[in-house]
Amino acid sequence: MAETEYVRVELISNPSVKRTMSKNSLRVNSNKWREVGAEQVEKKDLPKNVVAEVAGENPTEPVKTQVQQVDPELAALRTEYEAKTGKPADKRMKADKLKAKLDEINGVA
Repeated sequence: MAETEYVRVELISNPSVKRTMSKNSLRVNSNKWREVGAEQVEKKDLPKNVVAEVAGENPTEPVKTQVQQVDPELAALRTEYEAKTGKPADKRMKADKLKAKLDEINGVA
């Protein structure tokens, strides 16, 4: 059986973390580990204007979010359900389901 060769490696994100690893394991995990003393590959920075073009918007402009309007009847049913049960209504429940649950709580058949 062939002998396994071991090398000393360091974590790329934190070079102070060092381990001994087989060359085969290093080949598999080369995105996280590198041999101790190996040259560090410099990352190429993209020019700032390329990022703005990819985004398609002005990066300094604030992000606009849409606010969902809650049905007033549904909001009233949720507060009534919370008042009677002591726990908040499940946000997935629609008005019909909440009415059925409230009828069940009130004893209405």
